[in-house]
Amino acid sequence: WEPGVFGWVEEVSATPRWVAPTGAHDAYSIGDEVIHDNPNDGGADWLYRSNIGANTTEPGRDGTFDRWWLPVEAV
Repeated sequence: WEPGVFGWVEEVSATPRWVAPTGAHDAYSIGDEVIHDNPNDGGADWLYRSNIGANTTEPGRDGTFDRWWLPVEAV
C-alpha cells in the first residue's frame, strides 16, 4: 500500500502490438519486435521479430514457414 496510490495500474509493455503498415514509411525493419496473436498456438499472443527489412506482412500468417516473422516466445 502507498499513500495517494489507488485503483488499477495498467502495465505498459515496451514492445508494441503489431499495426498494419500503410506504406514503406512505416514498414517494420529487420529486428523490430511486436506482439501479435499466433494462429499456430490457438491465438495466444506471441512476441515476433522481423526477419526482413520493409516488412509489411502480418506476423504468424506465413503458415509454419516463419519466413518474414520469427515467433520468439508466448507473452
